[in-house]
Amino acid sequence: MSLYIGNSNVARNAKQMYIGVSNVARKASKAYIGINGVAQQFWPGSSDEPSGIFTKLPSPLEIPIAYTRDVDFSPDGTYLAVTLPNDSIGLIIYKRNGDILTKISNVESLSAGGYGVRFSPDGIHLAVRCSNNLVSIYKRNNDVFSKLVQLQTADAGSDSRICYSPDGKYLISGGHYPYIFIHKRINDTYTLLANPIDLPGNDIIGACFDPSSTYLAVSVRNMIPTVPHVLIYKRNGDNFTKIKEFRYSTNERQAQGSFSPDGIYLCMGFIGHRNLLVYKRNYDDFIQLTNTPTGGSSYEVLFDNTGKLLITTNSAGLYIYVRDGDTFTWIPEPTDNIGHMATGCSLTRDGKYLAVAHEITPFLTMYRQE
Repeated sequence: MSLYIGNSNVARNAKQMYIGVSNVARKASKAYIGINGVAQQFWPGSSDEPSGIFTKLPSPLEIPIAYTRDVDFSPDGTYLAVTLPNDSIGLIIYKRNGDILTKISNVESLSAGGYGVRFSPDGIHLAVRCSNNLVSIYKRNNDVFSKLVQLQTADAGSDSRICYSPDGKYLISGGHYPYIFIHKRINDTYTLLANPIDLPGNDIIGACFDPSSTYLAVSVRNMIPTVPHVLIYKRNGDNFTKIKEFRYSTNERQAQGSFSPDGIYLCMGFIGHRNLLVYKRNYDDFIQLTNTPTGGSSYEVLFDNTGKLLITTNSAGLYIYVRDGDTFTWIPEPTDNIGHMATGCSLTRDGKYLAVAHEITPFLTMYRQE
């Protein structure tokens, strides 16, 4: 099957995805973007740039039994963790061999519903935000995943996400007061740090670090007009100091965010709003770009490893944007998309495989970038 993304376009070649806007996209040695009927080469052609061509892969033999909330590939792309809010399952882990996902059985029961999930950067630990207000940390030994420790946080709801810092030293989760929980990891030990001086005004439901583990952006479950939607902290050792906040006229909730691989761009999604918020960093200053991409409310926002593709999940499934400098172009109306609510996505580090969590069977979809 294929994923064609475009608006009133015709895509040639039945096994590939082409990106086009009011155009005919034809296969060549590189991906092309057609604008106003004219095909243009979008990526100049070095081997480390994305093709933008995705192929939808067959579902795993053992699909999840209920709707899924979040997904995350291990750093080496071998394992895929999938969470289910269903209290009887909570967590499924697949092992990838090429295009094939095989469910592994050596996973200790989560004993709760699973929400946000992330592998540590070394691939040894797996953190799962649970419905019982805990963060469960698993330790991997080959294909065996065993619970190592459970971290106490606070109730945060099913859309709460978690994140590790890229250096693997910090784990961020959210919940009721004090709204943000920062644990420091040393080997297998997690220690809760003192609260930042400037706390978010409500539960955080998303968090992301820049690649240097210096800047931390958090998104707030904002149903209160006086509470900032986005806060940015700068880390100095174990201290996190707020350096920027953004407030907007809407009371809708923020969603997960993502820094570009160079740490220059930060993109944050909205739940229930048709805009993405994009900021450009200049040292410690973050400036919101005016050419904000639109397209749909976003639960997950994810840059690829080149920073030229931006992938979001929302009520239509997948939306994909391409970045050219400061400009993000939305490629609207996927014609072979998931077609319903997608809540989480993850790319392998090489950008080759994309996994998507969603709410209707088969509950998990994987694509391969050619």
